[in-house]
Amino acid sequence: MNAPKSPFAGANQEPETPEPKKLKADDIRYLALEGGGGKGFAYLGAIDILEKVKGADGRSIMARVDGFAGASAGAITALLLSIGYDYKALTNPDNSSDCMMRAAGAT
Repeated sequence: MNAPKSPFAGANQEPETPEPKKLKADDIRYLALEGGGGKGFAYLGAIDILEKVKGADGRSIMARVDGFAGASAGAITALLLSIGYDYKALTNPDNSSDCMMRAAGAT
């Protein structure tokens, strides 16, 4: 005769981790960026890639983004992206003095 299974059987085992969902370029609509000074530079590389990856209709992921959010360095990057800056504009040193004036609507 088999003994009944204990409700605690396997309690020390790791729970099964679901398979991560792979996003398609068409699934991304909003971009949220964390704070942290060094991450501000890392975002430049991420933005470059997001501009290069195309969806089924040939548009880039960045062209599909409907909204941006961020904190600290992420908020500055989100602000610049929301007013139309792209990778090229963000990495152009000639824009350094112009960007906050443009963000304020002065130009």
